[in-house]
Amino acid sequence: MRPIEIDDVLKFRYLSEITFSPEGGSACLAVTTADRKANGYKSYLYVYRDGKFSKLTSGGKERSFQYLDEKTIMFPGNREEKGEGEKEQDLTSRWYTIRLDGGEAELKYAFPIPVSKVIPL
Repeated sequence: MRPIEIDDVLKFRYLSEITFSPEGGSACLAVTTADRKANGYKSYLYVYRDGKFSKLTSGGKERSFQYLDEKTIMFPGNREEKGEGEKEQDLTSRWYTIRLDGGEAELKYAFPIPVSKVIPL
């Protein structure tokens, strides 16, 4: 048996946050991989539905989410481009929604402070 090498670790996929939809029709999860070039990790959201996995996000920093209903999830992210002269460190928390059947993520909430969890009422 040979020792584990860095190229082996780069092939691993780490699954987390596996959550079933409210009625159990799908499951959403975060899939994280090592990124050698950035010396870090990239994480994307996937949905498992009808026997297939589908990638929902493409930002590379999506790790947490919550179901809003059977067809929609909400997740934190930052998809806004920085304007000229804008501060590098932006403390605004942005939460997006995306439908499980595809489409673009849409901004749902923007808070002027760091927010780690949103509970819609």
